[in-house]
Amino acid sequence: WRGFYRDEVYLLHRFWSVYFHRKKDKGGALLVSEVKNWVASADHARPYFMFLNLMEAHTPYHQLPDKYATRYFEDEPPPRGVLAKVGSDSVAQQLFWRLEPAGKKSMEMARAMYDGGVYYDDVITGEVLETLETSGLLGNTIVILLSDHGELFGEHGLSGHEVSLYEPLVRTFMAVSWKGLIPKGLKVSTPVSVNDVFPTLDERIGVDGPPAARVQGRSIAPLLRGEAMTESFRVAESYQPMHLNVAWKYNHPFHAPPDIITQTWVALWDGAYKLVRIHDAGGRLVDEMLFDVVADRVCREQADHALDPVVLEQGLEF
Repeated sequence: WRGFYRDEVYLLHRFWSVYFHRKKDKGGALLVSEVKNWVASADHARPYFMFLNLMEAHTPYHQLPDKYATRYFEDEPPPRGVLAKVGSDSVAQQLFWRLEPAGKKSMEMARAMYDGGVYYDDVITGEVLETLETSGLLGNTIVILLSDHGELFGEHGLSGHEVSLYEPLVRTFMAVSWKGLIPKGLKVSTPVSVNDVFPTLDERIGVDGPPAARVQGRSIAPLLRGEAMTESFRVAESYQPMHLNVAWKYNHPFHAPPDIITQTWVALWDGAYKLVRIHDAGGRLVDEMLFDVVADRVCREQADHALDPVVLEQGLEF
């Protein structure tokens, strides 16, 4: 798709818009129904593992029941057709590398629908937990809620969740319910990683998995008990086609072959600092940024300290 001309991409974008125009659910209602059916027929004496992937907050943002799609509009929401146009445009900006910069009003509508999708995810999660509680399974179930990424709505000139490692994308939440281990109401401020989930479960319940030396992450069971742990290095990587506005920044044409418009982002966190390096497909360094993510509470990541020798002496070179 990357070699398509602009007109061809636009036609695909329009097809996507029309095809998904009338869909108002991404499967959330069906998921709840399937969980209820499983709980009703399952052998509750046997151990079980349930993985639920909720997509309600994902693009296209407009594919929600009306009461959720319009929940966070401050004014009278526009007609459904307008919401569908904004929702399908949000898909095009990711799949087709931004046909044109989204206007402020469209971005506000996209964000409002995204918030509605997050709320719908919360409603679905509540229904699943209520089903488990009613059946008597919840008291003996470890529940872990997390997100694999956040979303951008115009920050740094980007939208969606492709081609960057800015904090709104990688600073996500994790909530854990674990009877007998976690004190009620415990809040942990120490940053952790989704890579820590498996080692934590492995330590506590003995998962039959690969040797510890081959597993990324570490057990965070002490944190869940309310104990202190030293903060560990955290690493994130992104291998994605170059977003059009980034491609223009480095003078790469829209019709460039894939090996030119592909780039690699690598981020390393150490305490307050986050170092980001961006390489092209040939391994050439095209950008380097260093941010103080503790001082930058709102995650704007505008202050670049990459040339500060005092900071670099602290060992953030890689």
